[in-house]
Amino acid sequence: MLAELLTNPLVTLFVGAMLGAVAQRIVDVGWNSTVRSLRVTSKRKRVRRERGIEEQTRITTLAPFVPPIDWSDNRENIKAVIRPRPFFLAPPKDLLSKLDVSQFPQRDDVLPENFELFFQEWPEALEALEAARREIILQFIAADAGAHFNGRKYGVLRARPYERTVDVAELPKLRLEVYDTDYFTQRVMDRVRREIPELHERRTLQTLEELNGPRSIFRNALGLSVIVELSSTDEIIVTRRAPGAAYSDGKAWWYVSVTEAVSQSDFDSQHKEVDLFDAVRRGLQEELGIERSEIAEIRFLSAFFENNFFQDGLVVVVELKESVTMTDLKNRFPKDRPMEVSQLHTLKRNPTVLRKWVEEHADDARPQTLYALHTYRTLGL
Repeated sequence: MLAELLTNPLVTLFVGAMLGAVAQRIVDVGWNSTVRSLRVTSKRKRVRRERGIEEQTRITTLAPFVPPIDWSDNRENIKAVIRPRPFFLAPPKDLLSKLDVSQFPQRDDVLPENFELFFQEWPEALEALEAARREIILQFIAADAGAHFNGRKYGVLRARPYERTVDVAELPKLRLEVYDTDYFTQRVMDRVRREIPELHERRTLQTLEELNGPRSIFRNALGLSVIVELSSTDEIIVTRRAPGAAYSDGKAWWYVSVTEAVSQSDFDSQHKEVDLFDAVRRGLQEELGIERSEIAEIRFLSAFFENNFFQDGLVVVVELKESVTMTDLKNRFPKDRPMEVSQLHTLKRNPTVLRKWVEEHADDARPQTLYALHTYRTLGL
């Protein structure tokens, strides 16, 4: 009976097909794993080779994520944990009556320990702080220079960018420790920092050890530089910012698709931490009108520190589904676009095109824009 089965042509054909399918699957898995490994190795070499952008833009790469941290199986590898170290500066008491009380609930300063440590080293900067406090609050009263409302923000207390998962994949991990602050405090400290040559005019880039110390009182913004991919046309979106947007100095700078600060709107009440993926989705919806259902993938490419504005940032890539087109996006009316964005443009997803664009727009694009596009060219394509 067994001999008859083994010699039956149909059985032989079926078994051969099954063994062939299994063998092909083994080959495919091995090949895909090899290709992925080669790509990761190639990208790591490319990152080491192309570091000139840091000196050009005064941006420190805290960690390149190779491979990227995505929102599927890797989302647990990027976390922002809130520490009980709030930092709030109160408005001058003689100007309180001219302010919206709901936006400025603080009547007294709430200062972290590292505030005292820093100003022991730089006591002369305290006078600059009081002058800046009055200067910035007058901008809020006049709704001038981007000071339209005092939103709650997160500052970065400490970054741990070099961790890896303990499994054989050794995937990159990022752990940020953040603190509660607000936009007013952020603007005041940015103004004070400009009066301290060591922080504003220093030629060498800040080290992670310095940033994780008392200088973290100036790290009071965590920003997202989001590059949106249009799958329908194989392009990415770049934007002209509105001249009246914050930090624009009246100029329509080139930015990436979306530039957004992480805020209390991104707090995950279930896990008691900041949801960075939700922060990305919120920025897309508020500035471009992109809905969650239209997103195919979110990938974090790198963590960086912007020495010009003393801000932490993350380079993020968002791939849209093919149903979303540029014509469609231009006809949408998201709530923040009039204040933040004046024009939408596209660039081909091509390394040569991106390199040429970065070279041509060195004078009318913000440093984080040039850095983000360079990072995308080296890690995201």
